[in-house]
Amino acid sequence: MKKKITTFLVICSFAAQSLVAQKLPNIQEVSVRAPSGIRIDGKPTEWNSELPAFNKSTNVAYMLSNDNDNLYLLIECKDAVINKKIVAGGITFSINADDKRKTDNAPAITYPILKNVPYATVLSAINRLDYKKNTPAQFDSVRKAGNKVLTDEGKEIKVTGIKAIQDTLISIYNENGIKAAMLLDDSNSLIYELAVPLKLVGLSPSPKQGKKFMYNIMLNGMAARNSIIHKVNDGLVASTSSVPRGAASAQTYMIVNFPTDFWGEYTLAK
Repeated sequence: MKKKITTFLVICSFAAQSLVAQKLPNIQEVSVRAPSGIRIDGKPTEWNSELPAFNKSTNVAYMLSNDNDNLYLLIECKDAVINKKIVAGGITFSINADDKRKTDNAPAITYPILKNVPYATVLSAINRLDYKKNTPAQFDSVRKAGNKVLTDEGKEIKVTGIKAIQDTLISIYNENGIKAAMLLDDSNSLIYELAVPLKLVGLSPSPKQGKKFMYNIMLNGMAARNSIIHKVNDGLVASTSSVPRGAASAQTYMIVNFPTDFWGEYTLAK
């Protein structure tokens, strides 16, 4: 009886989350003034409100906000498959201060960059988190192990299109003021936080009117791996890719492998 009640409560919880997501706009429609004392640590404890948008193309909830100095991006994802995609390929946040839907030469920040972790290890770890028979102690142990990998290995940020930064890869402890962090919370949601100084991307809050700009959020997905080249008739070449261990199925692999993105427009909060 206790097991049935627990299962029922879990189903109700997911149904409630799905209903909330359906009611939220696909693209954020409001400007948000960031609270004081923000720490970019993968723990959104400073935020007391619900995220203002849920994007159906990428299956993530998100919020843009700003203060006088920084632009902040907060993303929450409850989907285990999409979490694999985010961890494997990172998220690229592009900003066009000219308010145009173009990413060519626009400032772009990608995080995380996990170079030393096999993708199969990442996929398997998230699979274990999503395992339905986990006890609370097992779940907590796996989550802590996953967060240790993200913390220990996610120490680089890829930056392009920012004139003040010449290096493509910078440390999360950089002197430019760009900060990023990502952790799994106790409900198996992936929390992604990013802070970018406004001056680095050609933005500053105007005392008369908020500055508008276009932004793009892309879930990159992981590049096809373990490709095998075969020679076939007439000199043609065919390429096939095996599904990495931990991807669970070809369908999951297709979702994790290929990029998805969306555009939005934001007005800086005064």
